[in-house]
Amino acid sequence: MDISNAIQNLKEGANMLAILAVNKSVADNDFLCSPSILGALGVKPTGTVPAITATAYAAPITASSTTTVKARLFVPETGLWSALTTSTYIVGAQPASKDNLVISEINYAPLAPTAAEVLTLGATAQAPDFEFIEFLNTSGSPVDLTNVRLSGAVDEINFTQGATPAPIIPPGGRVLLCNNIEAFRARYGNDPSLVIAGEFSGNLNNSGENINLLDKDGAVIWNFTYSNNAPWPQVTDGQGYSIVLNNPARHPAPDHTVGSNWRTSGSAGGAPGVADSVAFTGTPGADTDGDGVPDLLEYMFGSNPTDAGSALGPRVTAVAGAAAGSPASIRLEIPRNGAAEGFDWKVQVSPDLTNWSNSEPTLTGGQRDSTGRLWEQWSVPAPAGASGQRLFYRVSATKP
Repeated sequence: MDISNAIQNLKEGANMLAILAVNKSVADNDFLCSPSILGALGVKPTGTVPAITATAYAAPITASSTTTVKARLFVPETGLWSALTTSTYIVGAQPASKDNLVISEINYAPLAPTAAEVLTLGATAQAPDFEFIEFLNTSGSPVDLTNVRLSGAVDEINFTQGATPAPIIPPGGRVLLCNNIEAFRARYGNDPSLVIAGEFSGNLNNSGENINLLDKDGAVIWNFTYSNNAPWPQVTDGQGYSIVLNNPARHPAPDHTVGSNWRTSGSAGGAPGVADSVAFTGTPGADTDGDGVPDLLEYMFGSNPTDAGSALGPRVTAVAGAAAGSPASIRLEIPRNGAAEGFDWKVQVSPDLTNWSNSEPTLTGGQRDSTGRLWEQWSVPAPAGASGQRLFYRVSATKP
């Protein structure tokens, strides 16, 4: 019985189809009723194919914006539809390159799981489960990550084949690769702004390892080896700090191979999915609290530009040569605000506080004080001069 004409009587949700079934005659003494409903998209249960009255469209289809198209193929001979095919057509996105994509944060030595995290994840949870790598689109256009690959420290992973692919990063957007997505969510939450492009296999070595980022054609975007030794920022095992690329949005992008272009994160655990910095909003040359330290340097050092009692500054120590006759050096300990970036700084030396010249410091280490503030240790060669010569050092900062 063809009931196609009654389809319009169906309502959204549950429907009840009532059937009146009776024996053919009063003499019949048995009865069996086994109803079933047969249906097919576009085809009557009788198998009769409806007439096709639409005109085949053969012209190109234009997409003015990034569009996801879902389509099926209908086969008239069988009256069946194919499986659903989904394709995303990207409009206006740039291919990933060194000009628009940087590795902005690496958390290779995470904090150990807390008791609450162990309760959620199980007794096998361990610190490497919380590792992550963050990628930042530094351009003003979307960046297409289709078939971009990461390898080296971890087993190769293709962004297109991740657990939840994120093939396009919006301008200024960030995406993440995690060691263990469940562990990452347990620590950092389920905020939808934390876009996880996939899960990598293998752990990030706490002593240093190679990171290799390739574009869709296999060409190198970034290839570098991070380290836990100077001039790379030193991350103490168990403290959970990330290493963060300094001024990642600058163009040209900071050279990832240079250790001094990286810093430790402003807080333990890092800041996945968001900028790990607090912008300087004052006037660089101003001294709001009158303590003799310009506001930009207070920003760099991590002191309060409105509180003269909070002023900090470098500590200077002369270090004798390791052997008789070997040159001496100057050790500078410079306080650093881990969330400060967007400025340039240098060390200068003068014999008379009038004539200053730039020095070339080398990062030799660093340690955090009881408040968590990082004190970086820099070595500066002592200029040749007469015995007993007095020298003056200063830190200069400028905002581009």
